Amino acid sequence: LFIFGAIGLQMLTYALRNSGLGLVAIFGFTGFMGYAIGPILNAYIHNFSNGTQIVTTALGATGAIFLGLSVYTVTNRKNYSYMGGFIVAASIGLFAMMILSFFFRSEMFVVLISGAFCLISSAYILYTTSAIIHGGERNYICATVSLYVAIFNLFLSLIRILSYFYGGDKR
Repeated sequence: LFIFGAIGLQMLTYALRNSGLGLVAIFGFTGFMGYAIGPILNAYIHNFSNGTQIVTTALGATGAIFLGLSVYTVTNRKNYSYMGGFIVAASIGLFAMMILSFFFRSEMFVVLISGAFCLISSAYILYTTSAIIHGGERNYICATVSLYVAIFNLFLSLIRILSYFYGGDKR
């Protein structure tokens, strides 16, 4: 249900990107994603003795990574449009790894996938920020959705990694 809702609202947002209803669609999309992440955060907070620390650390790290990558992209003015093909290829490979994780149940494999998600999300932040600066992305709704999805995935991946390495005793 989550996947269909997220993809459906994201497609609706892109379909309405050039109209005033695009703002309503983006609020619907981000609101749905925020609503959907609530139970995930609740599970981490209540299932680990240091769940609150894991979530706040992941939040702080996500903010620091986003801010650092954005400042880096703005200050060096380099065009990262060449990364588009790499991001697509890496995403396809990561999708294949996710399918394999259903058959080969291993916590470390899931952590490796989360690490790859962190790298791809970081690359996508560089790519999108560069596109905004250099005029490759002129639609603010598309830019917002792109950055939001990258930050969302980065945050969830960091939570998974932190819970594996630093998760306290389960309650």
